[in-house]
Amino acid sequence: MRISIAKVVFCEPEILFLDEPTNHLDLVALIWLEQYIKTLDITVVIISHARDFLNEVVDEIIELQNQKLTYYKGNFDIFQRTKMEQKKERMRKREMQLAEIAHMQTFVDRFKANAKLTTMAQSRMKAIDKIKAELQEEEFHEPDYVFRFPVPERLSRPVLQLTDCKIGYSEKNPILTKVNVDVDLDTRVAFVGPNGAGKSTLLKTLIGKL
Repeated sequence: MRISIAKVVFCEPEILFLDEPTNHLDLVALIWLEQYIKTLDITVVIISHARDFLNEVVDEIIELQNQKLTYYKGNFDIFQRTKMEQKKERMRKREMQLAEIAHMQTFVDRFKANAKLTTMAQSRMKAIDKIKAELQEEEFHEPDYVFRFPVPERLSRPVLQLTDCKIGYSEKNPILTKVNVDVDLDTRVAFVGPNGAGKSTLLKTLIGKL
């Protein structure tokens, strides 16, 4: 990923397309990328699931949903807030339209057979048709996905443990030394560090691959 970004930087593009550029970047490289994008005086199009990154570098959002493109001004937080406000307004408008249709339909059902009020009933029916033509669409809902995982048996302590370990791919040049890790069922751990520091190597050791 660093090499791909470096190639783009040296190309000096007029339009820069970045597809998930934060993948596999450590914190230092990510901060550099954010600052670099902010200095560019060109159009930058980014596809990303990294919310904090989008909040830092974008000033427009294009949402693709239900085969439609919707444009929003602002970063990701502003997009979410604006979208929610617009959704509430659309739902409020639809409820008012449906209530008005129901009210006029009640009048039509009561008086359409009355010769004296037939003209008024017809007028209401035309008004109903007009409202239906302008009726706010129902909100689109993404399909739900349900994941079910079997409940495992409770493991005895310690679940994972390394004591004073030397870890690496050769005896002479270990990547990590004097490693002590104790993981229980309630443990929540994040391994942080620059690329190449040994995070993946440590995990492979914990699960027995090394």
